[in-house]
Parts: sequence; C-alpha cells; structure tokens
Amino acid sequence: MKQTARNFISFALASTLIVGCGGIKQVRTHSGVAPLPAQNLAEVQRLLAEAEAAPSPQKEALKISAANLLLQTNTTDSSREAANIVNGLSPQGLPLNSQAEYALVKAQLALSNNNTGKAFEWVDSPNVINATNPKLTKQSYQVRAQAYERNKEYRAALDEWLLALPLLNSDEKRIAHKAIWRNLLNLDSNTLSHLASQTGDQETQGWVSLAAIVKKPEDIDQQIQAFQQWQQQWPNHPANQQIPEAMRTLEQIAAHRPNKIALLLPMTGSLGYAGKAIRDGFLAAYYHALQNGHVVPEIKVINTSKHSSIDQAITEATAQGAEMIVGPLKKSRVKQLQQLSPTIPTLTLNYGDREANSPANFYQFGLAAEDEAKQAAQQAWHDGFRAPVIIAPKSNWGNRVVTAFVNEWQSLGGSIRGEARFGGSSDYNGVIGALLSPRASTLRAHEVEQVIGKQIRHNPNRRGDVDMVFLAANAKQGRQVKPTLAYHYGGDLPVYATGTIFTGNPNPTKDSDLDGIMFPSMPWLSDHFDDPLKSKIIDTWDRSNTLYGPLFALGIDAYRLYPRLPQLKTAEGTRLFGASGSLTLNSYQQVERTQPWFFFKGGKPQPMPVNAYQQENNAPAVHYGLGQE
Repeated sequence: MKQTARNFISFALASTLIVGCGGIKQVRTHSGVAPLPAQNLAEVQRLLAEAEAAPSPQKEALKISAANLLLQTNTTDSSREAANIVNGLSPQGLPLNSQAEYALVKAQLALSNNNTGKAFEWVDSPNVINATNPKLTKQSYQVRAQAYERNKEYRAALDEWLLALPLLNSDEKRIAHKAIWRNLLNLDSNTLSHLASQTGDQETQGWVSLAAIVKKPEDIDQQIQAFQQWQQQWPNHPANQQIPEAMRTLEQIAAHRPNKIALLLPMTGSLGYAGKAIRDGFLAAYYHALQNGHVVPEIKVINTSKHSSIDQAITEATAQGAEMIVGPLKKSRVKQLQQLSPTIPTLTLNYGDREANSPANFYQFGLAAEDEAKQAAQQAWHDGFRAPVIIAPKSNWGNRVVTAFVNEWQSLGGSIRGEARFGGSSDYNGVIGALLSPRASTLRAHEVEQVIGKQIRHNPNRRGDVDMVFLAANAKQGRQVKPTLAYHYGGDLPVYATGTIFTGNPNPTKDSDLDGIMFPSMPWLSDHFDDPLKSKIIDTWDRSNTLYGPLFALGIDAYRLYPRLPQLKTAEGTRLFGASGSLTLNSYQQVERTQPWFFFKGGKPQPMPVNAYQQENNAPAVHYGLGQE
C-alpha cells in the first residue's frame, strides 16, 4: 500500500500528544537545535498532506521541508520517520534551495547514525554552500558545528557557532551560547590562549576569558573573586545573563566544603609505596594551597595497613571528627566501603562496582586503564576506522582492558575482527602471525563472496579485513609487538594503545620501535604540562618522575577534586582540568578521566593534533570518517 500523509499523520498526532505531556524521549542534548514546538508538528502534517496532492517537483520539495522540520524534534523516532519521508526521493530538477535543504536533511540523518564523514560530505556540498535562503545558511552552520563537535574538533565547532550567532533568534542563541561554552571548555590551554590573542570580537573575548577562569585548578575563593571581576568587566555579556551552571554553584560549594578530611591509605605492605606516593601528592597540593593563602582543611592521614577491615579505619576517622573521607586505595576495600554506605562524603582512590543505587555522597576516583581503553575506541572510531584487531596480555588486567574496549566499540556500532593474547614469555611472532594470517582473511572473504555473489580483492600477504590495531601493553611488550606487526605485513596498520605503552620517561633509544603508536597519557607525564606544583614535587621527590608519577598526580587531583564533587554532580558539563586528565563525573558517581593524545616519533611522545594520523601518513587531512557508511 502506498504510504500517504495519513499514515504519517498518526505518528505526528501521537508525537504532539506526547510532547504536550512533556514525555517525549530526547536524544543528543548537544544537537544545538531547539526542540520543535508541539504546534509545529501540525505544520509537518500540513506539508505532507499538501505534498500528496502536489505535482513534481513541488511534491518532493514539500516532503523535504517536512522531513527537515521533523528532524528538529531531536528524537530517535523523528529521525527514522524523516528518513522514510526522503527515502527514494531524488533532488534532481528541484530549485537550488530545495536541493540544499535535501542535503541538510541527509547530513542530519548521517549525524543521527554517528556518521560524521558522510554528514560533512552533505553539508559541504555545493548546493548548501550556494544556497540563498538565510535559514538554510544558518542551519548549515549548526549542522557543521554538531559534526565538528562529534569529531572532537572543538575549535572548528566553536567557529561555526560564532558564524551562526547573528542569524539566530533568541531561543536559538541560548542553545548556541551553551554550545560555545561547552566547546571552549574542551579546548586545551594553548589553543585557548591563541584564540584570546587572535580574536578581535569583544563577545568572543569575553567567552574566552571566562573559560580561562574555569580551566585553572585554582582555589574556589580565587575563582569566585575572578568571576566577580569578570562580571564587572563584561556587564552586558551573554554569560552574565545566562550564567554557566559551573559558575553559579561556586559560592554554594565554597560554603559547604569540609573542614576536616581523613586520608585513608596503606603505608606498609604491597601497596605501601603506592599509598605514600598518593599521600605525598595530596599533601603537596595541600601545602601549595596553604602557601598561596587558600582556605585549607585539617588533614588526618590514617594508615589502613594497620586495620584488618575498612570499617575500623572509618571508625577511627569519624572518632577524630572527619567530615570527609578520601580513600581507601585497595579495590576490595573500596567495594566493602561501598556496601557500608558511609554517612559522610567519601572519595575513594580506586573503583568499586558500578551501582545505580550507590550512596548519594559516595564518589569513586582512580587510574583505571579501562578509561583509556574506552577513549582509544572513541578516538579510533572518530578517526574513521571500523575493523580492529586486539593484541593484549593473558591476565586479569588484559581481560578488563579488552572488555572495556570491546564494549565501547560495540556501543558505537562496530565489531571486532580478531583478538590475540600473549603470555609472560609468549611467542609474539606466533600469536601475531596467526592473528594477521591471510588464511583468516581468505576465509572471511569467501564468506562475503557467498553473500554478495562476486569475488572481492584482498591482500594475500596478510588478512585484508583489518584496518587498525588496539594494543593493551606496557613499553617492554610494545617494543616487541610493533616490529612483529611489521614482519607480518602489518606495519601499515595504525596502532592505538593504552597509556601503559609509555614509561613516563622519554627514552628515544629504546622507544624508537614504538614509533607511530598513538596513546592517551595524563598531562602530568607531558613536557607541555604547565603547573608550578609539578616542578616543586619533582625537586622534592625523585620517584615522582618515575613509574610513581601517575600516583602523585592522583593525589594532587584528589585534593583539588574533593570540594568540587557537588559541582561536578549538579552542573552539567562541568569538568576539572587536573594532572591526571580532564575529570568529569558519570551517572554512577565515578570520576572519568579524558586524557590528551600523543604518538611516538623518533622514540619520543609528541602531542597528537587533530587528524594526526592523516598528517603522519601523508594522507589527505580530511574530516574524520569521511566516506564511511
């Protein structure tokens, strides 16, 4: 039966009722497009009804406009219905603006499928660029900004929002201001400083200076004072009329920060050295704050090694008047404490279980390699790769990291092509050779040929159904894996690794075999990390510049994090820019770390710019994922 407007009107009417009740499910809150008012769904119905009676090309133009309007509801159902409306529709022979609108509909549908490469193809098409309708020009800026942000190209996204601003109405401007703020907070300090020196636009300068205040891990009182000065300097700025939530909550969290903290760490035993490194980082941040005139709490260090159970340590902490607990470190004790449901705010230094019903004041923080595996999956996906193989050790750690990568990859819509595990004295040549064997590719090629009914080409030297490698390994292991990949004709495969691939100390002689490997690493380990506390700590503790460096960073961030936990919890998009990464809080009240990316070149870690893979391999510096369906 032919689909008519009547078929679709039932959906539109139902949507109108749902929207009116406030119950429609919203998706992608970062879309940057105001949700479609309920009454406008009637316009969608009208356009579709009119299209039924109209001849071509008016019929196609009306359907395109209906699909475009429907997409503004930002729901899963609306994307599906919009795709149905334009399915099989040809824009050929339509007026220029209708062709441009068609391209924008296709771009938005590509974004709804997380396909930014295809979205860019549509939004950058000549029809869109040459459109004469200001509404379509405005929409092109919005869609392009969304695609850039999805690709983590935050500076480019910011530029598009700034171009769109003069064309937006008041409601759209409020959404754009939130997007501008969000993208500014995702810029690194160097990019932010460069933007501040380059822009001549007063409003943009105001945004940049406000972002600079937020990005500094200063004392809360100093941030409050800096924000008040900013308000005096920029009285008519949009952020003064629509104050970001992160700034609105500053005075409240300053008034409720704890005055006494119990730091629960092991000082002896197998975790003694780790406990002492975290303690020293925590206290270094404390004394640095004290010397700079900041308000500091009273700190009591409790040695958990002397207690047979975590509840004994908690009893000691509460008896001494602790208003907050930081620790413990051991995972099993974190889980025990989670079950005890402590009555005072707690920030653990390892991760327990993900539980939706965890105590409201129970927060988890640590250096989980799972965060890095998840980030590697996101980065590789945004770089346009879709066919990974995994190389990891046979260990509990390897299992956790691989599971995190696979889960994230599958959530993005991908599948894994293969997996190889090596042991402590493993034959790397054997496991990697089997993983990249052309036999595996040939078998898969034959399966595909049977489905599509024709032959396909593949590389006889190694399997041809793979386009990248995820490597979970330390530096010693990686130095053997990378050359072995090249031996088995896999030297051209990009390798994404966990941060464990870098020891923390540049060693060009040994690490030249790691050249090309891309990995996330905490700011603390980078020569580009600009924090006066780092040099003081390195001068005082030699081990802070060794494998214990990340633990010092964990201690520093724990100190700077504890008073801001309520802010991270309530103010959407708020993050702390710390020594261990950019810190946010997920729905399970676990702190998640996002780290900058690096790649080995000449045996040394180098910051990885946007599209670094294309640049290093002399490939076109195109948008991530271009051409991927």
